[in-house]
Amino acid sequence: MKKPINRITFLFLKLFAPIFVMLVCVNAGSIDSVFLNTGEENKSLSSISNYQELFNENINFTESQIYSDSSNNFFNIFPALQYADNENWDAAIIEISNAIVSVPDFDLAYNFRGLIYMKKEMFDLAISDFNNAIRINPDFALAYFNRANIYEEYGQYDKAFSDYSYSITLNKNFALSYYSRGRLFAFKGESEEALIDLNTAIDLNPSLYHAYNDRGIIYKYVGRSDLAMIDFNTAIELNPEYSLGYFNRGNLLHAQGLYTQAIEDYIAVVKMEPSNKEAFYNLGNSYALKGDVQQAIVNYSKATEVDPGYSLAYYNKAILEEQLGEGSTAIKSFTKFIETSPANDTEFLDYAKYKIKKLLKIKIHLSVIFVTNSFTAMNVINELNEGRNFKTIVEKYSEGPGKESGGDIGCYSPGDLRIDLDMTAVNLPKGQYSDIISTNEGYFVLMKTGEYVIDEFDNSVACN
Repeated sequence: MKKPINRITFLFLKLFAPIFVMLVCVNAGSIDSVFLNTGEENKSLSSISNYQELFNENINFTESQIYSDSSNNFFNIFPALQYADNENWDAAIIEISNAIVSVPDFDLAYNFRGLIYMKKEMFDLAISDFNNAIRINPDFALAYFNRANIYEEYGQYDKAFSDYSYSITLNKNFALSYYSRGRLFAFKGESEEALIDLNTAIDLNPSLYHAYNDRGIIYKYVGRSDLAMIDFNTAIELNPEYSLGYFNRGNLLHAQGLYTQAIEDYIAVVKMEPSNKEAFYNLGNSYALKGDVQQAIVNYSKATEVDPGYSLAYYNKAILEEQLGEGSTAIKSFTKFIETSPANDTEFLDYAKYKIKKLLKIKIHLSVIFVTNSFTAMNVINELNEGRNFKTIVEKYSEGPGKESGGDIGCYSPGDLRIDLDMTAVNLPKGQYSDIISTNEGYFVLMKTGEYVIDEFDNSVACN
């Protein structure tokens, strides 16, 4: 079996994936107005991450069997329970293994040992023990539930769904199974079915605060922010130390423009989880939109301290640093964004490169071909690709400025041109031509013939 997906928190990958959208406000003349990346979205615990509830469910069941059964079999694992209570997992495994040697068809012992293997992330051994428990007792609802948790951890969601469902068939009052299956419904995009299961879980166990959290996420997704807020509040009331409840409520408050209240919730999260980069990032966003730029930068910096590869935080930090006139610091942040961003994020990588050159105060020397017909534009690019001279093609096709000078339109600073031309021109390597740039007016092909850094004390640059 492959190594399981490492998910400390279960993200609703289909419905509630983190929103990493960078919205750039553009117009015909500038790109100076930039919105921040939106915050990290809502989260829910996976059942394995939610181990304590799972463990308690199994302990309670095991103890109930010990005290209700007249045979001596159950007393064979009583010492293991005591070791488990003290988190002495290895000693507990030894005691349970001895019990299995004495009673080979001891379904409860297999289930309990599987749970401890799961705690130790020895998932293959855990699966084997749950299989044995089910083989011995095909009606063992808790063993199906436990096995489903591992299937979910491995990303085998169909198997997990099947086991959760069968555990419900065997035990209609099994709140955790309804809760877990509800999360899988949400994962599949079936929000109505998810709500039915989460409602049932809450009816069966009104203190199951994780279920309120997850139901709140779904309510937010379907546009019922009022009900989502009630559920996040309830989750926090049931467990005031529940960081995910504060995180998700903070997201909802932020989305409603209530930045001061959102900040309070994110601060609560980082106090409980000082390594929660998403909370620092969202805290930065709320401060930024509230107008406290300095505190926003502080929190983006904390996010990158937790995770030096957190590209989103570098990007937002750079935007704010530029607004404050801290050009050299912004250049460093944009550079870190470029270094840490996925290579396929070309649009915003190009934008960051453009901003760096703009902050460096360069001038670019350009030549241009402009035509009004798309067929002609294709002829231009085809002939350039064949190695034809740029000036020759200008003379043959161009209908725009600079035709008499081989397309040369002189020197420009980043920001002087309309945005669709400006970014392309700045990011072109010297001596290379662009692809076709389609505009309402026609079609452009640019060539950068020079790039010059402006002297701090002399703003004049000769175009050679």
